[in-house]
Amino acid sequence: MQDLESCLLRTLIATVVHRREQRRYQAARVILLSQLTYQRLSHTDRLRVAESVRQYILRNAAGLDPAEIVDWTGPPAHAALRAVAMHMLGIPPGIEGEEWELPNRNWWELFDGRATELVLNYCDSDVATERARAYVARKVVGVAAG
Repeated sequence: MQDLESCLLRTLIATVVHRREQRRYQAARVILLSQLTYQRLSHTDRLRVAESVRQYILRNAAGLDPAEIVDWTGPPAHAALRAVAMHMLGIPPGIEGEEWELPNRNWWELFDGRATELVLNYCDSDVATERARAYVARKVVGVAAG
């Protein structure tokens, strides 16, 4: 009986670790794609994204000033907000064939916490982020070579 319990516990822990790794990889991939895509946008599209980010913050930040939020957040948070905004505007990622794989928004949630979830799962020095960087770099090189 103890062996079964031990096996179940190890399986549960492995599942939790795997899911955390997947969330971190997905967050890093979306944030990196957002940074790349935003750099490639026209001035007009950048203005559209900025306005969409402002509206998103007004709807979801419980009365906080959008300018203050943008001032005290770092590049990953900016990229997360822009990814959600570009998705809502229908702007595809800057690499052909990619899609915005944002966290799901549950219908019962009062606020849209997708950008927050991306930032909370992103870690700049994580192995998952390095894997995402390598993936995006391969895709960029593949597009340039093709």
